[in-house]
Amino acid sequence: MGLQGDPDVIAREWAERKANEKGVPHVHLGVEKPFHYARVCYYDGTGRFNYKGVEGLPAGFVVGRKNMSKEASQGEGGVAKDIIFGDHGFGEGLLNTENPFMFVAVGETEQEVAKLKKELAELTGSYGDNVFVDGFVAPKTEKEK
Repeated sequence: MGLQGDPDVIAREWAERKANEKGVPHVHLGVEKPFHYARVCYYDGTGRFNYKGVEGLPAGFVVGRKNMSKEASQGEGGVAKDIIFGDHGFGEGLLNTENPFMFVAVGETEQEVAKLKKELAELTGSYGDNVFVDGFVAPKTEKEK
């Protein structure tokens, strides 16, 4: 017997439960459009990144790498890539070498960003230059300074 109900509610409740079990904060971003319009997958090694809090950053998927294993995080990144290149996203017709899907590593240090970028490079696969990997060091919040 499969799950019944609103998939977004089911996913949010599951994520909240897992976050509580692990003692980490949970922020639900939700789906704002009838299809996945993201061109970016943020691979967050900080555990605090939220693209909505940074003016000018494009909307995207966020994979919480800090609190997951490399394998689980890469799996989530792969799902994001498959969604975007599939029927529920832009598809291969709109994403190409001039307008690629982007994996963006977000880390606390340059060394961490480099490590995360290596993990992401393993996900480009057959998409070649249609997937771009980049990254940046997350700025410190006022509280952390």
